[in-house]
Formats: sequence, C-alpha cells, structure tokens
Amino acid sequence: MTLDLAQAAAFLKLHPHTVQQRARAGIIPASKPGRRWVFLQHELEAYLLRCRSTSEGPPGGSTSPTMASDIDVLLRQVIEKRPCASTTSSASSSDASSRVVRTFYGACQAWLAVARRDAADDYRLTKLKKRYHDRALHLVTVESLADALPDSSSGTFNRYANLVTAVLTLAGHPVKIPRRHTPPGRVRWLTREEWNRLRKQLPPHQRAMAAFALATGLRQANILRLEWSQVDLKRRVAWIHADQAKSDKALGVPLSDEAVRVLRAQIGRHQQWVFPYHGRAVTEIKTAWAKALARAGIERFTWHDLRHTWASWHIMAGTPVEVLQKLGGWADIRMVLRYSHLDPGYLSQWSNNAKPRSVTRTVTRTGGL
Repeated sequence: MTLDLAQAAAFLKLHPHTVQQRARAGIIPASKPGRRWVFLQHELEAYLLRCRSTSEGPPGGSTSPTMASDIDVLLRQVIEKRPCASTTSSASSSDASSRVVRTFYGACQAWLAVARRDAADDYRLTKLKKRYHDRALHLVTVESLADALPDSSSGTFNRYANLVTAVLTLAGHPVKIPRRHTPPGRVRWLTREEWNRLRKQLPPHQRAMAAFALATGLRQANILRLEWSQVDLKRRVAWIHADQAKSDKALGVPLSDEAVRVLRAQIGRHQQWVFPYHGRAVTEIKTAWAKALARAGIERFTWHDLRHTWASWHIMAGTPVEVLQKLGGWADIRMVLRYSHLDPGYLSQWSNNAKPRSVTRTVTRTGGL
C-alpha cells in the first residue's frame, strides 16, 4: 500500500516536516518520483521494527516516539488493522509478489498508478516506449537508454532523463543518467508584425489557442485541457486547478477583452472542452504548428515562447514585475525578472540618484556675542 507524506506522518505519529527531513536524509525509506514523496506501508513497518530492535526509537531526534513501549503501541495498531495472519498469509504473500515490478513497462505503469501525473509525462512515457523495447528491469542501463532518449535539445533530453530516473527509482532500480548542460538562452518573443504573419498561417483551431495564449499567458497544457467548467465569462475570469498548475497552487486568470472574444467564438464547439479538434481535446501541437512557422518565416520559436511573448508585451506596456508575477502564476520573482530588461524605463525613476550631493554645514554658536 502506498502512502503520501501526510498519511506516512499519521502512520508514524510524526510531524510531516519531520518525516520529510528524515526521508530526504535517507533515515525513513521513501522515494520521490516527482514533486511528492511516496512511502510504502510495509517499508514503514520494517522501519518501526528496526527502531524497536534497537530499543531507542526512530533515530534523528526527540520528537519521535523514542520509548520502545510507544513503538510497541504503533506496531500493535498495525497488526490489529491487518487480516488474520493465520488465514491470509499465503494470499497476502501472493498479492505482494504479484505487485513486484519486473520489467521496464511494468515500472512505467506502477509510476503512473502511484499518483495523478501530468499529461505531458504520460505522453513522454508513451513516446519513450515506442523507442525503447520492454525488458527485464535489471537490464535497463544507462547504455541501453542512450539511443532511446530524444536528442533534439539538452532541455528535452534532461526532461526525459528526469522522468526515467523517477520511474526506475520508484521501482527500486535507480539508474544515474548524466544530465546535459543547458546554458541560459535569450528570451524569444514575437513582434506584433510577426504575430500577424503567424496568425494568418495557423489552422483555425490552433489560431484560437495561440490567440488565447497571447491574451492570458497560460501554458500549453492548461490551454489544451481547458474545460468550460473553468471559465466564467460573466465575471471575466478563468481558473487553473492546483493539480493542473506547475506551482501546485490554484491560479485565477483575469480575462482581457481579447481573451473574452476568443472564448465567445468557441461557444458551441464542444460541451466540455474549450478548444476541441474533431470533437476531442487536442493532445499535442507539433506538425501543423511547425508548418505554419515555416510559412510565416519565423525561426527558433516554440509554443512556450507565446508565454514569453505575453510577458514581454506586458513589460513593454509598463506592467510592474510584481503584478506580472501574479498574473503568470510564477512562484519565484526571478523568473519574471528575465523580462525586465525589455523595459529599462521602470528603473529610470531612480537613475538620477547617483549624483554628488551638496553638504550644508550648520554652525552652532555658543556663548554671548
């Protein structure tokens, strides 16, 4: 049985922060296949037994049940919640053996089943399985993965490497894949004239999505999976749920006049999806997008650069970086400062501060005249 951080903390009678610290230090058995910690109940039980055998409680601090009697209470609670061992020992052992991950494809399925995953990760695993044939887990090596990981860019390679590492770590077969250096690049954004050229070349369904991206700054996944239940045209607001946001926090999106215009044009196309294509949600943007870019004569531009364009246009129009951070849902202000160079004017009010200051001396006389 898998547990999340809160469940593991309740199981061990510890504060979640304490469990997280000890898991990170390797004291408590756990894995972190993505952004969240995952614990296996039988490993936590074994951890308690080890603590009991040392008669000193869980190592690492006094906030845990440090007395052996306290650990006995926890272990008795675990045993009482189990089915009778005399009647189900063989069945439980067979169930446990059936859950053992033995192949790479099995590891992928186990990773997807542990927690809700992003659609992009699901897509990457599906694409990877087309390039990497299934095999026994112990045969999955760095060398065998070399030809399967995409080589289009360092960033793409590292994203796939992170995903494979998470999958194999959860399966108990950690493989260290060397990451590639990704030098900081320039922010790529469209001028108004470039956008007009691109807009004319895009197919209608992508034209609407691109216009909405430039009006809201939403990421591609949030636009592709946007549902009408997340839109309120009367209040002129849309929202992204916490499990859909990159920052894991719900995001409210104020809708501009252009965003409202795009959404009104989409009404009636599908009951659930805001931007459907042939009655279904769009799963990827690739071929038609690349052809439109070529016809428009635009190079080195990705869909995510629409978000860069949105932020750049905001900065050049005078939007404060603090406001832009909230509009874009960035957790770190440093991500927004990448665009600040596009409007040096926001610093001009302080540019004259570096100048010589005249010093006025005040002489105080004491005594009589």
